[in-house]
Parts: sequence; C-alpha cells; structure tokens
Amino acid sequence: MNNASLSYEELLLKAEQLEDENVRLRQNEARLESLLKMSLLAEATEENIRSFALESVVALTGSTGGYLHFVNNDNRTIDLVCWSKAVHKVCKAEKSEHYPLDEAGIWADSIRLGRPVVHNDYRVESEKKGLPDGHFPVARHLGVPIYDGKKIVAVAGVGNKVEPYTVEDIRQMMLFMNNMWMILKRKKAEVILKKYSMEDGLTGLANRRRFDEVLEIEWRRALRGGRPLSLIMLDIDHFKNFNDTYGHLSGDNCLVMIGDCFIHQIRRAGDLVARYGGEEFAVILPGLSLEQAREVAESIRRAVAEMKIPHSSSPVSPWVTISGGVTSIIPHQGSSASELVRQADNELYRAKTAGRNRVSVPA
Repeated sequence: MNNASLSYEELLLKAEQLEDENVRLRQNEARLESLLKMSLLAEATEENIRSFALESVVALTGSTGGYLHFVNNDNRTIDLVCWSKAVHKVCKAEKSEHYPLDEAGIWADSIRLGRPVVHNDYRVESEKKGLPDGHFPVARHLGVPIYDGKKIVAVAGVGNKVEPYTVEDIRQMMLFMNNMWMILKRKKAEVILKKYSMEDGLTGLANRRRFDEVLEIEWRRALRGGRPLSLIMLDIDHFKNFNDTYGHLSGDNCLVMIGDCFIHQIRRAGDLVARYGGEEFAVILPGLSLEQAREVAESIRRAVAEMKIPHSSSPVSPWVTISGGVTSIIPHQGSSASELVRQADNELYRAKTAGRNRVSVPA
C-alpha cells in the first residue's frame, strides 16, 4: 500500500508515528551525547560531575528543575548535594543541608519504597507535607533512588515537565544517575589508591616514592628560582639491637612514635617528612640554608632524645637516639637531585662513625 491509497486519518496517524520516531531518535542522540560528555569528566571535580549529571537529566526529561541528595544511612538523613541552576534562580526557601528521612515529604518516597516514584499531579497528592515558603513550585515530580549494590546512596529528582512523566523518563534518570555514581566511585577509589601509593603504611609519612617525586619537583623549583634546597637524612641508632631486644612489634611502635615526633617538629608548608626505608627517614626543606637546616635537624634529634624511649641494648644511650646528615645545595644547570641525596647520606655516615646521636654537616 502506498501513501496515495491511504485515507486522511491513516496519513495523519502515520505522520504522528514518524514524528514520534523522530522525537525518540533526537532523544537518543541527546542522551548519547550527554553520556559521552559525562564519560569525559573523569578529571573534573566531583561537584562538576554531579552538576553536569543533574542538568542533563533535567534537560533530557523536559523538566524545569532538579535536585540531588546523598543518603546518610547511619542517622537516616538526606544530605543536600546540589539543586539545578533553575531552582537556584527562583527558590527563596531556606536551604537546609540535612533532612530527617522520617520527616521528608513525598519527594523522598523513592528512598522509602526503594524504587522510582512518579507524582504526575503533585499538588493533589493526599500525603504530601507541603512546601516551605519561597520553595521552587512543584506541579509534577519524578524521583529515583541511586544504588550502590543493595544500598541506596543517593536520590535524584526532577520536576515540572509539561506532560506527565513516563517510563522513558525513569530510564533516562536511572541511566544517568547510576553512571554519575560509578564515575564518582571510581574517582574516590583513585584518590584512596593514590594516597596509599604515596604513603608509608606503618607511620603514615610520605613513602620513598612520594619522597622521590617531591624532591625532583623542589629541585626544579630551586633551580628556576636560584634558591637553596636542603635535605636531612636521619637514622635511628642501633635499631637492629632494639628489635632484637624488644621484638618487632615494639620496633614498629618505635617507628610510629619517631615519625609522629618528626611531624611535630616539621611545620612549614612545603616541607616533607618521609620514611626513606627501614629505620631511615628524610626531610626535604625548600629554601633553607645549611645552617637553618642544621638547626632543624638538631631540634629533631633533641626531641627524639627527650621522648626517652627505653633502649637498653644501645651503647650510645639508655634511650632511643638518632643520627642525622644535613646538606644544602643551590641547584645549577647540569646538576641533579641525586647529588643532594648523596651528600646528605655521606654526612649521615659521618655522624654514625663519629659516635652517633649527633648531626653532621659539610665542613
């Protein structure tokens, strides 16, 4: 059958079907484009990712406003994360950051029921608790829970579509918000992974990898600025004897206490305390002269001695002590940070051979 043999009513119906198909195609294209953009936001801030996802579902569902809340399951509250731009422009109500779940209106039904909930005539809902003065007006509402496994972690909602919300709108919301959560979850995992890859697991200080990275950065900065870069290498005296006498658990506790002592002694922004390896530590001091760095090393040595951690098997002192090697260099073209480490290590060796419990600097 061709179009010439169709009745007016059949032609009208076919035109409506084609228009519906075109609308769906445009919606799919817009959805794919937005999903692609969101997938490229891996380096963006969490705030920007949340905002983009929310604005996308507002647009794709034909709504005029939206919100995103995180769910605090420990105290059964809903914490405000963000409202869409349109809501911010017109809403004059007080912006509370926490809503007790038991007191929240029907906009939180999707959390209580654990599924998407549509209110296509919000104004006549018998159980709604009303809106505070100045609140964004709501005629229609669609809310969806966001799951992490079996636990609801957030709720997102949109409002005021001209026509009733449909199953397709629910799909749009669920797709975008679950993608958003997966991106945020990945980012959090990457932050945690990076933190632990740069942190010593026992003392919480920077590890050798972090030390090497920061030393190279500070070396280049000192080279550009023509400023000194100082380094202290520190070693716990006769630590093997300590472990043999008191056991490795006490040895670990000793390392933690020493690390804490270093942190309290090093307070300038930009300085770095690292566990260099075993019982050896390092302190990067950008901008300090040799004499200034020596004073820092001496204050650390005295602070450790004053802790009076028993060390009965030490021939140096009845308490745990440390030795330190200090050096300072103004970098020049052709030099490298490894020279700084080599000099500080040589000075540490000199401090040890001179009897330990002391700080050595270049003559």
